[in-house]
Amino acid sequence: MITNKKIIFIGIGFYDYELDIIKYLEAKKNTVYYLNSVRPSHIKALLSIFKITNFWKEKAQNFYTQKKIKKIPPNNDYVFVIKGEKLNKMDLHLLRDQNTNAKFILYEWDSIKRLSKTTKSLVSDFDKVLTFDMEDSQNYNMAFRPLYYRKNCLCTTKEALFLEKIYDLTFIGFAHSDRVELLIPLYRKLIKMGYKAQFKIVIRYKTVLKLLFTRKIHFSELSLFLFKYLPFKEYTDILKQSKAVIDLHHPNQSGLTMRSIESLAANCHLYTTNSNIKKYDNISSSSWSIINRELLDIKVKKNYTKTQFDTNYYSFEKFITDIFA
Repeated sequence: MITNKKIIFIGIGFYDYELDIIKYLEAKKNTVYYLNSVRPSHIKALLSIFKITNFWKEKAQNFYTQKKIKKIPPNNDYVFVIKGEKLNKMDLHLLRDQNTNAKFILYEWDSIKRLSKTTKSLVSDFDKVLTFDMEDSQNYNMAFRPLYYRKNCLCTTKEALFLEKIYDLTFIGFAHSDRVELLIPLYRKLIKMGYKAQFKIVIRYKTVLKLLFTRKIHFSELSLFLFKYLPFKEYTDILKQSKAVIDLHHPNQSGLTMRSIESLAANCHLYTTNSNIKKYDNISSSSWSIINRELLDIKVKKNYTKTQFDTNYYSFEKFITDIFA
């Protein structure tokens, strides 16, 4: 495991996931300099209010990123980047100039299809590139490294024996693509059939208002929506009390999401629209069922067999070890 190294970690401010990485690396006696490559939300809001053109938005982004880079002490051992959103060639050249002996590592936990042209162009500038997307690994010569579960998600033997599974089907996630259109009818169907469903859909205020005014949801269904993500403890508690979880993957992604892996760790049967799960030979087929996206043909069961997958390989600790190997 990597220890006593100086690491520049550039992320996108993805909730507490990046904070977990920082804490873990620092616990191993590494010095970590963190940089969020995405402009702070208040700056983005100001640029939108004053209707700044894309040209000046890009200038503002460049100024913000390079100012942050210049504040980081030079001569680090690693430059570790997640996704690389809003970075450009000039940023990487500056980082190279200040860290001439550093190993540059890029991890993509989004699919190439969903990245900007600028971000795609950066791939060749890294010494090591990994991706969570199996198709991208084959098409773009990247190392395939799936995502992970965090330790608190893992259902212990004691919890498996004594923790009551009270939810028949659970969904926790963002309202991207067609998710709301698919989930609301499914929720109504489950409730009508007498099942206990727990849906937590992270969404914007404006979108919920639009759904109400167009009568696509009822006022009684507002409890299904969240305007910020669940605290991690509440999230894991719900998972561990769920018999099964539904995963509606983004149409432009083929890799297994973090929540899919965390659901398996929490001993939840996974109903997924992502047929690529068949290619993950270290996840037992008894732990998942592939469903049709349009039909959502879920056959809810009273009981499921215990999930079986390689808990060591998908652990957070093994993920970090593989990244820096």
